[in-house]
Amino acid sequence: MIWKHPSPSPLSTSNNNSFLSSAHLMSKAVELIIKYAFEVFGVDIAEDRRIFFQQYPDAVDSLSVDPELDDRLCEGE
Repeated sequence: MIWKHPSPSPLSTSNNNSFLSSAHLMSKAVELIIKYAFEVFGVDIAEDRRIFFQQYPDAVDSLSVDPELDDRLCEGE
């Protein structure tokens, strides 16, 4: 969530509401960039995961811990 200092003016209510709406849209844009990052940047997921877990062998593999992760990420499309 993005924090914005509230404006003291009573006329700023609509500005604050539009900011929250924009924050929602920005959050959705970031979510989609993360979701499709491998495709957008042309990176092979399997190769990237292999390299990552070679460099960080103690890292927890979230896909092996939670096989339904991709389904949850795709909800709401």
